[in-house]
Amino acid sequence: MHDARHSMPGSVCAGGISPTIKVAVTFFDYHSDGSNPDFNSGTNPATVLHGMMQPNLDQDGLPVGTTTFLYSWGIGKWFRPWKQSLLGQGSDFLRPSYNAPPGGGRTLLGVDTVTYDTSYKNVVIQDSLVLTYVPGSKGVYQFQSSNFFPLDGRGFGADVPTISYNGLPLDRAVNTHNYSFAMHLKRTFQYVSG
Repeated sequence: MHDARHSMPGSVCAGGISPTIKVAVTFFDYHSDGSNPDFNSGTNPATVLHGMMQPNLDQDGLPVGTTTFLYSWGIGKWFRPWKQSLLGQGSDFLRPSYNAPPGGGRTLLGVDTVTYDTSYKNVVIQDSLVLTYVPGSKGVYQFQSSNFFPLDGRGFGADVPTISYNGLPLDRAVNTHNYSFAMHLKRTFQYVSG
């Protein structure tokens, strides 16, 4: 769907469709040093798990989790500024624990009450993505990158230690990527079947 209000300056494709559009996004950066139970807990980045979200969003238009977990008990807090996390699943004094890797994160072992409220502390970063028109489509745009690290050097940055998908600490002298974030993109679109 073409939306001229979000088009980037430049040439226009045939049919009056802009070759790119700029879309506002909000990143929520989390610590990857183990202080957040849902981010960088030794998960395998190649894992796909269906059924983690309910089909409808909550009253704020944000995802609602199910009891199908992959380090995701706190998803009600992922897309909210930390100071407003009480709108999610209770207070941040609640901290989930999961089964250990490999294959970890799918079994919720329990939810403990802790004496600190920083498990889901985050840094909110407003940004944008540039989506590219898919040639020959009817107004379809996409974002595609094999090197998507939008928060490198931003937010909490590259925490030490960060546990990799294989359960071992990352060498932060070599790998400085920031992996522990959620991205919220809110945009009106038109669904056309077929």
